[in-house]
Amino acid sequence: MANQKLISSLTFRQIYQQLVYIEDKNTLNLMKMAYEVPSKFDETGILAYGYIDSEEGLSFNVFSLVKMQEGQIIEFNDEPMKQKINHRLRLEDVMKLEGQALSLDPDILMNYVDRAVEINEKNFISMEVEGVRTNEQIDPYRHPLFPDDVECFVYDASAHKIEALWAKTQAIADNGIIAKTLTPISKNFNLAMGSEIKLNLYNVNDSIRLIHMINS
Repeated sequence: MANQKLISSLTFRQIYQQLVYIEDKNTLNLMKMAYEVPSKFDETGILAYGYIDSEEGLSFNVFSLVKMQEGQIIEFNDEPMKQKINHRLRLEDVMKLEGQALSLDPDILMNYVDRAVEINEKNFISMEVEGVRTNEQIDPYRHPLFPDDVECFVYDASAHKIEALWAKTQAIADNGIIAKTLTPISKNFNLAMGSEIKLNLYNVNDSIRLIHMINS
């Protein structure tokens, strides 16, 4: 199908709090056999809702078994959602499968709003974290599976030393993004794992990087 691509190629914006089509035969069979979801047995994939699990990272919840034809969903079997079957798929487990981001009719989307709200509420952390998730400027630095984690650098301006690290974003502040370090850092920077840092975007050698600046 012309619109099909690997799930791994979808962006954070195309997955987070969005409905995605995934051509997942294993999950189709699981729904029909293990969960005993009534089916015509001609579905081609699943309609899944993307969210962030605090421990598993980007994940999907199965809402519907669907039939895709020529890039459009022509049949919806919403029994998984109606029965509140809480079947989760980690993004990591379906990255090599084919699928696509969707643009569904608003009337169809309304069928899934209540279930989506339930999932959002269950996985809600804080308004501060949600605020960081809306920041598109840092999307290039997000971990593909754990998008609250960003690749960044600590730079000592007086010593002209720089080191790469991963940090978990916490909130947006007037003077940058608040995060906590996730990886070990050289003692020279006086930062330990779990230290709070402030990140800003800087242009370094014609490359934009997310940096915590010290001794500037």
